[in-house]
Amino acid sequence: GKESAAAAAEAGPVNAGGFAADELVGPEARALAEAMRRPLPLRRPDREVSVVSFNMLLKSFEQKPEYPEVPRALREWGWRKQHLKELLFGLDADIFCMQEVECLTFEEEFAFLSECGYASLAPKDDSKGKHPGLAKPSIFYKAERLEKLWEDHRSRVVLAAFRHRASQRLLYVASCHLEGAPWEAAKRFAQAKKALDSVRKQMLKDEKERGVDPATCGLVFAGDFNETEDAAVGYCLRNGGLPSSFRAPGLPEEELTKQDYVHSFDMDDLYAREGSRHATFCAPAGEVRRRGSIACDSTPTFAAIDFVFHSRNLRPTAARLPFTDAQLRATASAGIPSEWHFSDHVPLGGVFELVSEEGRGASAGPAVWCQ
Repeated sequence: GKESAAAAAEAGPVNAGGFAADELVGPEARALAEAMRRPLPLRRPDREVSVVSFNMLLKSFEQKPEYPEVPRALREWGWRKQHLKELLFGLDADIFCMQEVECLTFEEEFAFLSECGYASLAPKDDSKGKHPGLAKPSIFYKAERLEKLWEDHRSRVVLAAFRHRASQRLLYVASCHLEGAPWEAAKRFAQAKKALDSVRKQMLKDEKERGVDPATCGLVFAGDFNETEDAAVGYCLRNGGLPSSFRAPGLPEEELTKQDYVHSFDMDDLYAREGSRHATFCAPAGEVRRRGSIACDSTPTFAAIDFVFHSRNLRPTAARLPFTDAQLRATASAGIPSEWHFSDHVPLGGVFELVSEEGRGASAGPAVWCQ
């Protein structure tokens, strides 16, 4: 009954063959977890690439005060790591744009990536060991399908350039986890701006040194923006820049940029294609952070703060539905993390066809949603 489940939840790891959290996972939870692992299949691997973005919730969550209503057994890293491994291998994406990957323990905790042919851009510890639990963005990729040509690690973004081996096309990728404080809209915009400028600089270098026309290169800019679609970063990516007059929602007095900012990337928002925005995050009922205070929510809090933007010479052929209907119902009652999902975010992403320059903008319509 409830008493035995509560006891199991507080007991910590059980014998070497399993975890205390396994006692909480019934058939319905297993089905929901399996649905979260559904893959994004490629129809034409010679000219397609699959990209998934996911904030995994940092390893040290088990020691953090956030979400006190989540039982200790569900916070335990060993259990969460096993489910993370199953999720990554189930999704089977060519590229994972990851967030909240712990720096100091990366080599030992993610050694399993090589089991399925993944290489990685390990998160960089810019604190030089002063913050043992420090977590950063990272990128995992299938080495047999992609050759890494360049990488750049910034405070909140990791950037890379890959050559798609089958088509020889270049793909630039940004995995970002922008500033989390709700009132720091200017910082989030500055972090995105510097990342875009770095990609542009590298594209021009590749044009000069490799003879690659930037117009033929794809770009995916994905991750946890920590703000909604109507805020500065989304506006900037969709509209080719940000005017100095732009003000973030809820911050009418805050200047985000002194001068108009313009970039040269022609980009689409993968999840704007359905009209309504899909939630990508849900905090459990309980304490919710507000500016300068703590408020209490009696129901789980859904939000859409994770995004996948792509250049228009990448044609989406499939997109992942962040929550299935059954997962939405389960999450609405208790939030996540839960017995069927180990993070407060869910994966999102899609399959992109590397189209020719002549195919730019010649969209075949909305991507097929993978239920």
